[in-house]
Amino acid sequence: MFELGVATSIAKKHQYSWDYTIDFCLHHDLNLIQFYWQTPFPSCKWKNALQIKKRYLHLDEIAEADYKNVLNGCQTFKQYYDSNKLILHQEKTWESDNLCGLINRLNGQGFMVGIENHAGMLPSDFITLIKKCHYLGQKIFVVLDVHKFFHRFHKLNSIEKILNVLNRLLLLCGQLNLTLVLHIIDSQSFESDRDSWCPLFNGIVPYRLVFDIISSNSIHCEGMILEYEDDLNTLESINRFRHLYAKDARE
Repeated sequence: MFELGVATSIAKKHQYSWDYTIDFCLHHDLNLIQFYWQTPFPSCKWKNALQIKKRYLHLDEIAEADYKNVLNGCQTFKQYYDSNKLILHQEKTWESDNLCGLINRLNGQGFMVGIENHAGMLPSDFITLIKKCHYLGQKIFVVLDVHKFFHRFHKLNSIEKILNVLNRLLLLCGQLNLTLVLHIIDSQSFESDRDSWCPLFNGIVPYRLVFDIISSNSIHCEGMILEYEDDLNTLESINRFRHLYAKDARE
């Protein structure tokens, strides 16, 4: 079964509190946590976070001029949270050559970099970028935001074509022996409308198919991070996932 976790987005009503998110993970036996970058960088005082198996720092947008400040924050995170796992958005503020340069610099400082697909870019471009980084010998892992994948693609393509590209991406991770992390939000719409968000398996994003592709091809998936902005959708998603896959395991 995939490991489950949450992002600090769950603490939106609590100013995206790291403390609140850590407590939520520990209370619900979750093994992954994703902290969003904040400015100023939060004081690192939550030692109980080390009880959570995997810890990621999501950098989101980075301006080249802020690199020194960002690196200092990453080093602080690494020191206090015993994790070298960073996540960057694909080409959100960087062209691909600059992104590759940034990854090289972060690798040189001892960080593994997760590259996440961005809604503003074509899925095929994401596959090209992953290949480029891999063949350059960069230390990366792949972060797949499944909902964004469909959001960017659905207006111009059939569901069958989207699933074909998605299948190519997942199989590529297996072929290149790249670790995969999933970002999870289910929705009644492929648009970026938060009002349409719903618990896992209650929307139109074909998550069971995604999980089946990963499992049947022995793709190394480190886990899935729920990125909802409230407790209700998150808890219902956790319960649905655990119930369904516990049931599958018994059959």
